[in-house]
Amino acid sequence: MKSKQLEQIKNLLNIFEEKIINPKELTAIKVALISGKNKHPIEISIKENDGNYIYNMFFIGKSKLVNSEKFIETLINQISLYDGVEISFYERGGGKRIIADDRNVKITNIEALSTNSFTKETVNNTHLNQGVSEKRDYYIRIDEANELLKAIGILDEKNKVRNNTIRKYNQIDRFVELADPLLQEFIKRGETIKILDCACGKSYLSFVLNYYIKEKLGHPCEFLGLDWTESVISSSKELAAKLQYRNMNFIQCDLSQYAPLSFIPTICMSLHACDTATDLAIYTGIMCKAKAILCVPCCQKELLTSKYSIPALEKNILKHGLLKARFSDLMTDAMRVLVMEAFGYETTVIEYISPLDSPKNIMIKGRFTGKKNDSSEKEYKEIKKQFGCEIMLGKMLGM
Repeated sequence: MKSKQLEQIKNLLNIFEEKIINPKELTAIKVALISGKNKHPIEISIKENDGNYIYNMFFIGKSKLVNSEKFIETLINQISLYDGVEISFYERGGGKRIIADDRNVKITNIEALSTNSFTKETVNNTHLNQGVSEKRDYYIRIDEANELLKAIGILDEKNKVRNNTIRKYNQIDRFVELADPLLQEFIKRGETIKILDCACGKSYLSFVLNYYIKEKLGHPCEFLGLDWTESVISSSKELAAKLQYRNMNFIQCDLSQYAPLSFIPTICMSLHACDTATDLAIYTGIMCKAKAILCVPCCQKELLTSKYSIPALEKNILKHGLLKARFSDLMTDAMRVLVMEAFGYETTVIEYISPLDSPKNIMIKGRFTGKKNDSSEKEYKEIKKQFGCEIMLGKMLGM
């Protein structure tokens, strides 16, 4: 959602700030995030603790507890990832609803709910404990995509999510959710969506996105998976043939040597490519001039094993192995963002998934603008010179 509309939404929410802090007059707050034609509810319940109110926000299969002072900020952060939103504040006798998209923000009157939703259990605890919510409208639904989900090992023969694949299911569905706004944008342009899956492994994400774009959205698409391990490429080809997904191809190759030829990707993506493989994926996207790059990095050891030095941190953060490892991860991703910006990508870093599903829960999301960013290039070079930090992505692009 555009920043102008977000600011208008925030101003309207501030009108309700007093009622959010002390919600005794409210019978319910209902939120629906809008992506294209789809609405995705955030289920909200509230508890009182010694006069303070805690909001339980249940979304994408996880619960997040926030105090009343952080409720608006948390909600705005989530709204920013979507095309629109409906926020309903119900009171006894009536209420107000904020309706917003990239063009308009308005507030309307609504009728009261017949029951107090705060007194009801809104979450199925059995599913919540499994990590799968029957309340959430999954993009890849078990009842619709059971053949695909069985083929990639998510479901068992009884159409139940396997215990050892719950996290995988949540991860791939969340990736589809985050990709959906971009997909809708490209669909509106009427172009075939071409997706390049770098370090694709067994290509579960490509198969799921293929299903979503072709069968759910009804739009033409093509997929190309790249990986240097011959066995996973062979298994991906076999699975594509089994599912009769004829719009997919897989190539065994070294990403650093890949030449795009005739396949110019709309989206270049990578999910949990280890260490410098994420750099190779971003490099491939930049060299192919992909219109968007979506990467979720995995283990990152390059900076950790290098001899970079930040004197101000040597006696505290960097002397602890665990803290240095996490700091190195963040530094690596920050430098990746600077490189992408330098080469013309408007880039954001967002939370990909709950840490309960994966500790590697950062997504780097870039949209190609064609306008190089000299200040980002300068900043990258200053970090490299001052601290001795250098990542493979920068080396490969001559920065």
